[in-house]
Amino acid sequence: MDRSILATIIVGALTLLFSYLIYRIQKIRRYPGRLSFTVNEFLRVMSNTPVNYDKLSLMYDNYQVKDNLIFIKFCIFNDQKYDCSCQDESTQITVKLPDGAKWIDVKESKGSDDVESKVRIIDEHIISVNFNLLRNGEFVCFEGLVESSNHFTKGSLQDSIIVKHRIPNVDKIKKVSVLSSDIRNKTKKMYKICVAYSIICFLLLLFLLLSAKNVNPLKYTEIDTGVNRFFFLDSNNELVYVTKTFPWTTYSKPVSKDSFIKSYTPCFIRDSKLYPDLFVIFMIAIGLVFILPVALIEGQSIHKTKKIEKMLGQ
Repeated sequence: MDRSILATIIVGALTLLFSYLIYRIQKIRRYPGRLSFTVNEFLRVMSNTPVNYDKLSLMYDNYQVKDNLIFIKFCIFNDQKYDCSCQDESTQITVKLPDGAKWIDVKESKGSDDVESKVRIIDEHIISVNFNLLRNGEFVCFEGLVESSNHFTKGSLQDSIIVKHRIPNVDKIKKVSVLSSDIRNKTKKMYKICVAYSIICFLLLLFLLLSAKNVNPLKYTEIDTGVNRFFFLDSNNELVYVTKTFPWTTYSKPVSKDSFIKSYTPCFIRDSKLYPDLFVIFMIAIGLVFILPVALIEGQSIHKTKKIEKMLGQ
């Protein structure tokens, strides 16, 4: 294969990478601040309380605890160098529950030292959060009781919660998930498999691109056998033909000019099949396109979980 194609692929990949980096830089310049939201504790109160007597019930501030009562703990943290503050209603953060869920009570929990926060219920679906100053690596946490008519899980509830703010120069609040130990172990295995597969595919693709011959073959028919062959000029400018097409293309020993003239005749039959080298390269490239994003997503999930746990001191 002509090395100009390899150069085109590399330049194209670098162009996409630099375009993404420029987009991220421009976005950070426009919104230098970023806050993240996570539900790090989720507990169904009755399912974790040993109450097995029909005549025994639990009460909370004149509210009878039912099977649909959920305890959640959520945190808001600053993972950028830009300091954030929301001390009044004009810049407050609102946390809205999905339909089928309502707040029963909510209160402040332990957060970073020297960070003062407060929370109040606006209506049964929305609470507001305020804090004085949140520097890089600092966080605030809150605990709440939620009554739900739906069968929410920790993940589905976090995905359904709507978090908004009006803090100047701060991007939209990003929701992140903390992986459980079992899911994290499975994610690590998947990440390692995807990375190993990607490396093997990349090396194989590089080998094929560097070792492949000219992509414009000469098609000739062997006079004695009637077999059609694809001929190429190798790096030494000698004629060779394809002898094997799987898993990658291999070539014959050089054919002399006299032997080629005596033994082969031009073939004028149109062949619509994709040349084997290109087909294999195409399939490997498609594999990389699907596997690399999976590896990046799995790796990012593991990194985020470690970062959150380190920040929250878990």
